[in-house]
Amino acid sequence: MRRVLPPLGSAARLCHLSPDRAGGRRGVRCDGVVSSGQKPAEDGVVVPLVYVGLDETPIEFLNQFVLQVQGDEIILTLGAVAPPLILADTAEERKRQAEAIKFVQVRVLGRYAMTRQRLRELIGILTKFVDEPGGSPK
Repeated sequence: MRRVLPPLGSAARLCHLSPDRAGGRRGVRCDGVVSSGQKPAEDGVVVPLVYVGLDETPIEFLNQFVLQVQGDEIILTLGAVAPPLILADTAEERKRQAEAIKFVQVRVLGRYAMTRQRLRELIGILTKFVDEPGGSPK
């Protein structure tokens, strides 16, 4: 049985729907992770985020990460590489097969752009998870 953890323990990620002060339009503002008991801004409504398709999305193994900077945005590329299969009986044959390999492909699984602030938020969540005993945020 797979257990899905909320983003930061018992907290839920909520967005505030508030009128745009300048134009009177409604907009969505997600300021990060807040407790589910938090009150909305006096002129807004709290709406929970729901991860649609979570169970249908495959879990991919990652072992390659690339960060690129473009202006004020960070581009994170995630991928996976598997070592090439070398089948030979002797060490000399294995060496010859390995030397013949021109490159090893990295299968790109996704590219994600975010602001520096969102990258800091991601780093914070990952750090909190790694630092918790047993690898599970509370």
